[in-house]
Amino acid sequence: MRRPALRQVWGGWRIPCAVCPAVPTALVLAAGILAGLAWAGPPGQRGWAIAWLSLGLLVAAVSVPWRTWRLACLPLGVLLLLLHDAAPWDTLAPRLPRPACRIALRAVVCDAQCYSESLELLPPSPAAAVSVQSVRLPGDGGWSAARGRVLVLLPETCRVSYGERLEIEGVVLPSSPVPFTGAFDYREYLLQNGIRHLVEASAVRPTGLAGGVTGALRRLLVFRDVIAQRLVAHIPSEDHAGIVLAMTFGFRQTLRPETRAAFLRSGTIHVFSVSGLHVGMVGIVFGAILQLLGVPYRGRYALVPLLLGAYVLMTGSAPSAVRSWLMVCAICWGRVRFLTLSPLNGVALAAVAIMLWNPLALLQAGFRYSFTTVSALVLGWPLLAALVRDLRERDDWLPRLLRPRFQARAVTTTVQTLGASLVAWFGGAGLMLYLSAMVVPAALPVNVLLIPLAYVLLVLAIPKMLLACLPLVLPDVIAGKIMSALVEAIQALAGAGSAPGGSWAVPTPSCTLVVAYYVALFAALASPLPARLRGVAATVAVALLAAATWIPWQPPRLALIWGGDGDVPVVALERRDGLPPIILHSGTLEAQRTLTNWLQRRGHRRVDALVYGWDFRRTAERAATAVRLLQADTLIIPAAPRPGSPLLQAVGEQQARGGRVRFLAETAAADGTSAATWPGGEISARADGDVRHLRLVTRGVGTAQTLDIRRDPSGRHRLTLSQGPGTATVTEVIPTFQRRLIEIIPK
Repeated sequence: MRRPALRQVWGGWRIPCAVCPAVPTALVLAAGILAGLAWAGPPGQRGWAIAWLSLGLLVAAVSVPWRTWRLACLPLGVLLLLLHDAAPWDTLAPRLPRPACRIALRAVVCDAQCYSESLELLPPSPAAAVSVQSVRLPGDGGWSAARGRVLVLLPETCRVSYGERLEIEGVVLPSSPVPFTGAFDYREYLLQNGIRHLVEASAVRPTGLAGGVTGALRRLLVFRDVIAQRLVAHIPSEDHAGIVLAMTFGFRQTLRPETRAAFLRSGTIHVFSVSGLHVGMVGIVFGAILQLLGVPYRGRYALVPLLLGAYVLMTGSAPSAVRSWLMVCAICWGRVRFLTLSPLNGVALAAVAIMLWNPLALLQAGFRYSFTTVSALVLGWPLLAALVRDLRERDDWLPRLLRPRFQARAVTTTVQTLGASLVAWFGGAGLMLYLSAMVVPAALPVNVLLIPLAYVLLVLAIPKMLLACLPLVLPDVIAGKIMSALVEAIQALAGAGSAPGGSWAVPTPSCTLVVAYYVALFAALASPLPARLRGVAATVAVALLAAATWIPWQPPRLALIWGGDGDVPVVALERRDGLPPIILHSGTLEAQRTLTNWLQRRGHRRVDALVYGWDFRRTAERAATAVRLLQADTLIIPAAPRPGSPLLQAVGEQQARGGRVRFLAETAAADGTSAATWPGGEISARADGDVRHLRLVTRGVGTAQTLDIRRDPSGRHRLTLSQGPGTATVTEVIPTFQRRLIEIIPK
């Protein structure tokens, strides 16, 4: 009696996967890759490797029908990760005598940020990925064969294009440790994209063009540049032209920083990354054109993947576009063979193909966004279809000729559009919180209105390019104005969605909470589960999302970004009264990246004041960029900055965006003190020989915070933070070669 009872319980927990066998395969393979990643990491993570292997075994065990070969995906994932980590195909790494050294390379450009020199609207490329063919180190007599993928930081005036052969002289830059736990790891990001070396070039000489497949792809990109030029011809605004290029061909470098920030805060930045939305829209357009040309059913679905593949190549083969193209290929292959494939199975097949090619793609944010959102849409679509059937149930009682067709279409379109947008929003909300530290409720209504406009713009792109080829200018001018009007409407929607009421920053939630949210969300969307259980899961998912977006009270912190290429620490002081933080100095580009990353993870989108007490080169070299990124309400600089100082550019940037500017003016004190005030506090600076003093006092509700900074000629800094009598916190920092972030919780 016990054995049938246990078998019945076990059978009730098994998951039927007969129509989507690739789903458990993808999950088991991903578990193997994560187990290999944990095993190759620090010794303290070996336990996670066992946990991932156990999870993979559980997924294989609960999947019906049973497939023994699925268990082989676990060791396959581990081996793929270890092979990718060893990278025997990269013969450049063993030849480097040390992490930082001079080097000369002969290489072919394999990624020039998706454009060539013929597109005049775009700025010069600051970096390019190259495929190494040979290397020469100092002391070598000649060139030696080598292979590897390198990201080259180009000189400011250098410009390269895809398929160019280059001779590069420069310095290999060593890896630097992550400044704080959870910070963006640029080296890891490059590694996920197959790039293992970073070279700062001092000289770049073109030596010719590559042939073969690379030469053919180069000619395709040149053709792309020609039609892109015709696409933006007679569009009145250069800003609108840049948005059109970003939406059609993925030229995101054409966007102004303010435009990109508005679309990011409104949750609509996806319209600029050629992803599933673009590939799906372009696929529909290609299918409609082939149908108008009289191409038969099977021929259409055989040609659409080829045309989409050419489009994906022209947009730079972005990972998100390749993922979507693989999904479309799986669906079209089923249509050609007259097979009914599960959409979820097509999604899983694309995931398996990508992980087999590059197992580290599993760690990419775009990979997680794409497959999580698409999986939520695929799981939620049957529920939307059932809702439409319930709403139109009375129509089935009428004869077919008497059924209200317009009303039925309106109900179906409205429910599917709003429902799909809602499911997609919930599908991406958890990752948006964890990866971007933002919650964007306005993204739901904004995307409902924006996606049809984006679809119309993509549909008009083809006739716009054809009109530009005609000798008559007037039709092209009219088309350009229509597209400009569409872009204006899209910008207005993004601006409305990025307002403080529709989008706000929150502290990054824990990984455990986000995982629990997605478990509850997918349980709520799983049609085979009972309705009552799905209702409970939906309630839990909403509660977890609300808990993640609720900003708990956290003690304010003092953060110091110190070391590396900076000679003055960047200081971020969180306020006790709930006002935005105060930033002292912005430092170099690397320090600024660390600062913005820390502010984002702490839930800050703007700052109360950006203060420059001293006009040192390393202190203010990125001041204008800091004003734009930090959205400071007040900018405070010395009264007489040196000629050509970046602080003068920062003043112009601050005034252009309508912010306050204050100057440190000399006071009546005899010690040469300069001071300035703003609504959130006051700042004073003075020099005692080679010793410099800076004093910051906040104003607001409750006890004021006082920060005293003393800088010695040796570069040693002494910081004293007090929040009332007997609460002084003293910290001393000395110059160091490694950049790090120090967090201090005041007494």
